[in-house]
Amino acid sequence: MITAAVGTEIWIWDVEEGIPLKRIDGVGGGIKEVALNRDDTHIATYASLEQSGRVWGVSDGEHQFALPHSQPLSDIVWSPDNSLIATSAYEQFVTIWNAKNGAKLKTLETRGKVASVDWTSDGATLAAGHAEGISTWDADSWGTRLNLTTPLGNQVLWSNDGVHLAIWGDQMLHIWSDGEGEPALLPSQMDERIRSVAWSPGSVWIAAGYDNGDIQLWEVASRELVARLTGHTGKINDIDWTSDESFASASHDGTVRIWEISE
Repeated sequence: MITAAVGTEIWIWDVEEGIPLKRIDGVGGGIKEVALNRDDTHIATYASLEQSGRVWGVSDGEHQFALPHSQPLSDIVWSPDNSLIATSAYEQFVTIWNAKNGAKLKTLETRGKVASVDWTSDGATLAAGHAEGISTWDADSWGTRLNLTTPLGNQVLWSNDGVHLAIWGDQMLHIWSDGEGEPALLPSQMDERIRSVAWSPGSVWIAAGYDNGDIQLWEVASRELVARLTGHTGKINDIDWTSDESFASASHDGTVRIWEISE
C-alpha cells in the first residue's frame, strides 16, 4: 500500500504487518496524485508546487525521471500495459511519455485547458476533459476519435468495459456511450459539488460522492437513480468498488464505510 502526506513524503507499507517499508522524499510541496502502475514496480506523482510529474521506483524509492511542463500538472495516468504515461497541466494539450525512460513521444492538442485524462482498460483510447469539452484519441494512430464541445464538465472516467465515459463538473454527472450522440444527464437529488466518481467492476453501477458526505448510486443500463446514501459527515474523498455488489467510501470525517447493494 502507498500513502502520501500533504507535504513532500510518500510511504510504502506492508499491509499485513501494518508497518512502513520505505519513505520517498523530495516529491514536491503539496502532493496531489500518486499513481501506481499495474505491475506495482513504479509510481508516478505530481505536486501542486511543481511543474513536473515524477516517476519513482517502488523497490528502492529512487527518483527515475521528471516529466516537465510549463504549468502545474492537473493529472497523470499510466497506460494499462505500463508502457506510456499521459499527463496534463491546464494547458491546451495532453503529453504522452515513454514510461521506461521519460522521453516525450507525442503532444495531443485540445481546444481548452486540460483538467483530466483517462485510458480505457484495454489502452485503445485516451480521453481528456478540458475547458471546451471532451476529446478522445485512438492510441495506435493518435488520430482524433471525438471532439465534443460541451460545458458539461472537465473530469472524465472510462467504465471498465470501455463503453461508457463519465463526465462531470461541479454538480452534474453525465454518461456518454460509444456510438451515441450527446451525453445523458443522470437524475440527481443533490445540489452539492461532486468529489469522487467510480464505476462498478462490471459497469453495472456508477456512484458519486459529494461535498456534504452523501453518495448517489445509478444503474448504468437504465440511467436511473436507485439510491441516495447518507451517513458520512464530511466530503467524500474516494469511492472504491470491491465487486458489483459492494463498495467502500472514504470521507473527510475520518471514516471508511462499506456499502452493499441488495435487489
